[in-house]
Amino acid sequence: MFGRLKYNLIFYFVVFYVVHSNLFAQDQRLRFDNISVKEGLSQTSVGAIVQDKYGFLWFGTQDGLDRFDGYDFKTFKHNPLDSNSISDSYINCLFKDSEENLWIGTELGLDKYDYDNEIFIDYRHIEGNKNSLDNNFVSVVYEAPSKPGILWIGTKHGLNSFNTRKKTFTRYSLPNSNILNQTNYIIYEIYEAPSEPGILWIGTPVGLLRYNIETNDFTTFLKSETKNSLSDNFVNVIFEDNSSNLWIGTSNGLNVYDRKNQQFFAYYTEPGNMHSLGHSNVSAIYQDSRNNLWFGTWGSGISLFDPEKKDFASWANEPGNPKSISSNFVTQIYEDNSGILWFGTQNAGVNKMNPNIKNIRHYYHNPNN
Repeated sequence: MFGRLKYNLIFYFVVFYVVHSNLFAQDQRLRFDNISVKEGLSQTSVGAIVQDKYGFLWFGTQDGLDRFDGYDFKTFKHNPLDSNSISDSYINCLFKDSEENLWIGTELGLDKYDYDNEIFIDYRHIEGNKNSLDNNFVSVVYEAPSKPGILWIGTKHGLNSFNTRKKTFTRYSLPNSNILNQTNYIIYEIYEAPSEPGILWIGTPVGLLRYNIETNDFTTFLKSETKNSLSDNFVNVIFEDNSSNLWIGTSNGLNVYDRKNQQFFAYYTEPGNMHSLGHSNVSAIYQDSRNNLWFGTWGSGISLFDPEKKDFASWANEPGNPKSISSNFVTQIYEDNSGILWFGTQNAGVNKMNPNIKNIRHYYHNPNN
């Protein structure tokens, strides 16, 4: 039997409502525990986090896939002499499907983890075979809840679907294909909003796409001079909250999409306003089990949205404070089964944060500091 992560849940249940109600108090303290190479992480840049059916946490880094049981790490790396090893050690994404299978996107293919034998089954681009991946650089793996058994794969060259039963891929022609097929093009996000089954939202460096699975139709949203257009064409992340608000994080602005009027409202960092978004480059979005809406930024740590006041509280790295978040460049936000929040960072490991433990200063953005 596989081991499970071990956390103390008693304290969580006792203080849940008290902490939740005070989350936006200015004297709020949060404790971040940094886990990095000295604790066993294979590399310091953590771009993907997922918890599997056995309770293990998996971390995808730029030099290895790490499995964490709450105490120790086991690292998986590509071995050119072992055909059952992972396709590459540079991990771009992780995904757990509806049948609890673990999928890994690397720079050299798509992998499925075989738990029984602790090996990897890889799927790659095969030259001349249109039923294979269109490219080996796999940036995102996703399964739409409304279409179980079909994985959607984003690569450097576009969009693929993978029938997990037939083991075949289908490639899709995207709008502006003359732009999208260039070398540096990568799909960054694929997401089905719970309120819109059958619709995929796709984030790219050249705009936001809305794809109707049934009709095979794409709609493109771009930044323009028109009022209430998308704030920026570089779309990093897409998420629908529990109130059916669709959030789109871009490299310059956090957007909320008004579906009825097909308009975007954007939040930005505002100089002099300590309650504005910490940074306009939004790299991660997550709503936890307490309904707190977190935003990871690329430059100022994390921000927390207050839906009543429509403003933010933010936390950034404090040099000299080991209990502050370890980096201002946040790649991923994930909540495990016990309510612990995990924050992946660029070049500073992963941060573990229990929202019920108060320990560090509430940090607001100060444009003059």
